[in-house]
Amino acid sequence: MADSARLERLSVVLVGAFNPAIFQPSWFAVHNLILSDENKIPSGIKLGVVHPQFVDFSTENFQIQVMQQRMWAATGDVSFYDSLRDLMYGTFTLLSHTPIIKMGINREFHFQMPSEDEWNAVGDRLVPKDGWKRVLERPGMESITIQGARTDGRLGFVRVRVEPSRHVQPFGVFVEVNDHYEVTDPETVEGCRELVDTMVDVWSESLERAEQIARTMVLGVEEDS
Repeated sequence: MADSARLERLSVVLVGAFNPAIFQPSWFAVHNLILSDENKIPSGIKLGVVHPQFVDFSTENFQIQVMQQRMWAATGDVSFYDSLRDLMYGTFTLLSHTPIIKMGINREFHFQMPSEDEWNAVGDRLVPKDGWKRVLERPGMESITIQGARTDGRLGFVRVRVEPSRHVQPFGVFVEVNDHYEVTDPETVEGCRELVDTMVDVWSESLERAEQIARTMVLGVEEDS
């Protein structure tokens, strides 16, 4: 049985009202948010699109996209997970009046099962086939999404998606855990402080919960509570 993910990615998605023209590499550099440890300059910048309505660029460690109603920042390097939190916190500490009404802390995992039987067993466990065999020949799981209520008193939900991996072959399984939060009252929230502070407060718990969900549901590993 696989005991760890072959590939991972962590992203933070914010929904609100953004001015994409602000979010350019030069702005992050001026405010010391994305730096090279040695040269103190933007590190490995690759520009995709820079437009008043859409900005897309990457560095050696992060990918960033900003639209007028959505911002996405991600890293595929586990050692930079906490740096992603710091990047987002620093950004919206400076832009403290940016209205943000929704936030997702999202972990993605690509597991490689050691055999076709164990790969099929994931789908059999998550989607039992007995009922489907009455109406389909050789049914198999293509994708499953399950949403659960939050248990921490915060507004939002936890959504899990499991499907065959497109990046890990053969016998790969993809898992995405969307840890979703919303402001308590979007009509009266001032700036972005509520969700930015929530991100810092729940960060470690959110990442640990996502890994526990993935390992329990895909690998059948029961984690200690």
